[in-house]
Amino acid sequence: MVQQLAALLAALSLGAGASVPLSGNAATFAALLEETNAAHAKIDAPRADLDRYRYDFQNGKPLFTLEDGKRIRAFDQNNLDLHDPLPADEARAEVGWVMRLLRSQYGLYTWSGGDAAFDKAEKEILAALPETGTIALTDYKALMIRHLSFIGDTHFSFDGHNFQPDIQLFADESRAYYRKNGTFYIDAACTDAVRAIDGQAPETYLKRAIGQNGELTYYLYRLAPRAEALEMKVETAGGTFTAKLHLAISLDSRTAPEENYVYSVRGGIPFMELNRTVFGEDDQSGWSNQHDEDDKQAFLASAEAIKEYPAAVLDLSHNPGGNGDLPPEWFYRYTGEQAQPNYCTLRIRASDTWLRSCYGAENEEQCAEIRAQTDAYHAAGGLRVDGDYYVGAPEPQFLEQPDRVLFVLTARHTASAAEAFTDLMHNLQNVVTIGANTGGVLTNGANYGISLPYSGLFFQFGECLFYWDPAYFQEGAGMTPDVYLTGDRLNERLELFLTRYAGMQSKK
Repeated sequence: MVQQLAALLAALSLGAGASVPLSGNAATFAALLEETNAAHAKIDAPRADLDRYRYDFQNGKPLFTLEDGKRIRAFDQNNLDLHDPLPADEARAEVGWVMRLLRSQYGLYTWSGGDAAFDKAEKEILAALPETGTIALTDYKALMIRHLSFIGDTHFSFDGHNFQPDIQLFADESRAYYRKNGTFYIDAACTDAVRAIDGQAPETYLKRAIGQNGELTYYLYRLAPRAEALEMKVETAGGTFTAKLHLAISLDSRTAPEENYVYSVRGGIPFMELNRTVFGEDDQSGWSNQHDEDDKQAFLASAEAIKEYPAAVLDLSHNPGGNGDLPPEWFYRYTGEQAQPNYCTLRIRASDTWLRSCYGAENEEQCAEIRAQTDAYHAAGGLRVDGDYYVGAPEPQFLEQPDRVLFVLTARHTASAAEAFTDLMHNLQNVVTIGANTGGVLTNGANYGISLPYSGLFFQFGECLFYWDPAYFQEGAGMTPDVYLTGDRLNERLELFLTRYAGMQSKK
């Protein structure tokens, strides 16, 4: 079977003009690769003017000060010395402190509505706070969360509450659909054509999926706000019926592994299970539980190891993110090319005030030294200095990989740096993403975590705007897989798929 996949890839690499007869599973899989390659080749960072998302630091409203910086309790991942109840004057002072910080250092400040939106929130919070006495910390937290809820940024966190749009994936795997010559049908004989689903073209909701026996088929999927279930009207040539969709069960429903990284070869196919995008010993991060130099190096070594095989699997379905430098480093080792992400970047360049408050600089000379190091780091990542910001506009990239297929497994828990990894994999020929929509956690980063000066509550925010084509990625909705895999018996159906189409050797 592995030899059959290699032969199929060789046949496809000859081009459309070659006479290579394909039938059955080979023809089906060839069509999948041709469609996904064509779709991935069109993915690119949008060409847009991001200047409208810059803040005018010179002429805008009051910014974060050195005195504000001195009040940061700690750069810590946990709440520190909580004040409960919180004196009213301290609560009111902290609101102003948070707003100055966001105006100065929050990457999505202007994207989220700028002064108009945040001034409105500040006024509403202050109006609801008592002027004297105290307020329970839970009430203070609830006020902040409620009035900042217009922020759609999952990396933004107030005492553990993430501001993620509540978008869920719904599915109906009870009925398979079929496609022939661009038309969808409800029967395998392709006699009863689907005309519309909830008034929309069928392809809006009918997506390629792995069926109950590992076959490629089509199921009904929809992204929508959280609910117990959805109903959709399906109109066919022969009549109308109601499809009932449930919250999709995806690959991250499997037992979460404890290891950061596991490499194995199953049935002749290497599996790279990267469950955390780990940091190495020299990587800068406060996430100490994600530091493991051995795991990092083992994963990087897989970039060379998998080249011996015509197919490999990269499992990111349990990966919540972490080290954003790891995906491009693996990509470079695998391809020999610098990675070009499919989003543009506008990132705040730290002021002297922030360098003194956050990085410990004590004078102008130290500020200049730290800034030079930071500029060089970002330049290596493809960002250039442009006034108060770093700017990145990657070049289009789609690299040939004619002799290998890579399957990338994704799910709701595929987030942040793992989504950035998924994005980079779309720049390679013969890559097929399988599973469910990613988490949608990459319009910003999680650059800083601090304990607030008066309440002590943990506050996390980022200094970036990652600008995507909304048809490709949206916060909360993530990226759509090429092939859905949801429902029950997920491991079994994945192995049946790989056996059928990718040459995985059956255990039987």
